Amino acid sequence: MSAVWLPPQIPARRPGWERGYLRVMTKLEQPFAWGSSDCLSLAADMVEALTGVDPMKGLRRYRSAAGAARVLSGLGFSDLEAAIAAVLPAQSLTLARRGDIGVLAQDGGNGRLISTVLVAGEMAFGRTPAGRIAVPVLNLKSAYRVG
Repeated sequence: MSAVWLPPQIPARRPGWERGYLRVMTKLEQPFAWGSSDCLSLAADMVEALTGVDPMKGLRRYRSAAGAARVLSGLGFSDLEAAIAAVLPAQSLTLARRGDIGVLAQDGGNGRLISTVLVAGEMAFGRTPAGRIAVPVLNLKSAYRVG
């Protein structure tokens, strides 16, 4: 990248954020697509719906897992969670609320996989190339407060 990327300041949730929350949750039904309908894009969509700020503005140009990794490393992040932590404050799993972003770490065939999920009460939901996922919030690796 030619310019230095600075994490955006995420404001408080807007009045009526619940409508945006519901709109983004319906996107879980869309097919997976790198750069537009993947776990990180879904998390960014949630942040924008609740606060009005898109933390991925100008960064959704990748079209594969390798492309996403290049974008993250080009911004100086070692992984997906480091990128989220640069934008959102950490939140206790027990205090995570609807619309917060969770990080799920699970063993995959080629090692440890990290995915973002959307908190929806006691459960969190997300999307991976393999399909939709649901996991209890208390089983997440970490959570990050949106607004």
